[in-house]
Amino acid sequence: MKHAPTQKDWLGWLLNTYSSLKPREQLGLKVILGLLILWLSVLSVWRPAEQTWFKPPQALAQLELQLQEMKRLQAQAQAIRAQTRISTQEAAKVLEKITKSLLPQAQMTASEDTVQISFSSVSPSVLARWLMDLRESAQCTVVQADLTRASNAAPPSSNAKESVLWQGRVIVGLPH
Repeated sequence: MKHAPTQKDWLGWLLNTYSSLKPREQLGLKVILGLLILWLSVLSVWRPAEQTWFKPPQALAQLELQLQEMKRLQAQAQAIRAQTRISTQEAAKVLEKITKSLLPQAQMTASEDTVQISFSSVSPSVLARWLMDLRESAQCTVVQADLTRASNAAPPSSNAKESVLWQGRVIVGLPH
């Protein structure tokens, strides 16, 4: 019964074959093996260096986009920091004024430092304008929002976005 050759068998065969070669052939094999090792070493060093040194336009473009985004966010943060802070009472008055002008049907319930606003049948553009005014004019933040699409009894107009109405409850935090 023959068994499969093991690693030891292969190594023994290679050493026997190598020792049976002439010195000149042994030297040739050593040179080939040395060149192969050198080639693999150069590849393992060259590939990362090539990625770093010779392919920067892709990485540079990505970094440029990230830098522009960071500058935009920095400008926003500086604008917010430069804004004069209003008191909690003044913010509540501005919030009430904005809500009554844009969402006249809304119900407002105030607590210590939050205000709960419930509304129904509000178009997306009015809701977006109201939320933007909350942030910019009243310096309030939305703490929680539970919004759902309201059933619209009106026939769909040519503007499909405005035919969708929203209802829900928004809890707004007043500035401290």
